[in-house]
Amino acid sequence: MTERAPEPYAPQGAHEPRDPNREEVRVNNLLGLALFGVFVALFVGTVLVGLLYLAFD
Repeated sequence: MTERAPEPYAPQGAHEPRDPNREEVRVNNLLGLALFGVFVALFVGTVLVGLLYLAFD
């Protein structure tokens, strides 16, 4: 019971985050807006298909 506890593991290769440049920020914003547009299109399409189903039932 007199054995010392092992030292905690320290990460060896820690990297600092880098600052994104303006081009990367612009591309990321465009991709985010495009994904949001796809979500809205799928949601509206789902509602329209449901309404058409009810209309032709």
